[in-house]
Order: sequence, then C-alpha cells, then structure tokens
Amino acid sequence: YFGGRAEVKAFEITDAAFSGNIPQALERVRWALENKAAPVFIVAAFASGLRSLTAVATAGPSMSDSDIARAHGMPPFKVKSLRNTLRGWTHNGLAQAIRVVAQADTDSKGQAAEPGWVLERLVIDIAKARDLR
Repeated sequence: YFGGRAEVKAFEITDAAFSGNIPQALERVRWALENKAAPVFIVAAFASGLRSLTAVATAGPSMSDSDIARAHGMPPFKVKSLRNTLRGWTHNGLAQAIRVVAQADTDSKGQAAEPGWVLERLVIDIAKARDLR
C-alpha cells in the first residue's frame, strides 16, 4: 500500500488536518507511521502549526501580511496561506484545538498505549474544533 511513495512530511499532515481534509490527513498519518515517523514529532508539528494559526488569527485587523510576517518571523506567503486556512476557524475552535494538541502531546509522550490512535484521534478532534461555532 505504501510502496513507492516518498516519505511523508509532518507539515503535510497538519496542513490537511487544519484545512479539514480528514481522509487525506489520516492517510498521511498512517503512511508516516508505516515509515517509522515518531508520533512525538508529528504532534510537535501540530503545535507549531497551531501557534502560527493563532498568531495570524489574533493579529490586528489593520495589520498587513508583511506586518504579521515581520512580527512573527515568517515569510509573507506563509501568512497568506494561513489566512486561507483560517477560513472556517473561530476563536473557540482554535482554543479547543490548543486543548486537543496539548492532550495529544501528553499522550504521545507515554500516556497512551497506542501512538497511532493518538494521532488519528488528533486529526479527527482538530477537524471537529475547526467546525466548532
């Protein structure tokens, strides 16, 4: 099933999950686990992506992409991409996503018996948070 495919990058999983594409995110999680990716690093990618999303979401309405990029040390194209991803997200959803990622971080560091389940649950819970109104 996974033969002949390049190694999955953790940011590909997070991009799919934060965009609400559950099937693609789950496929990439399973692919990453099959290729012996460390669940802790995948959860860390979720945390990093969430920090970036919240930085853009909480920026003042008068701030341009360049202003946000400069303030948070990211390239302007990334800010534009994050703004597109934020469509469909609310502040309540982002707050729930922070809780979900924090729990997954704890679980991936030894609190859960099955790391694959932790990552799959993370993807699904992120998608639920995205739809939280």
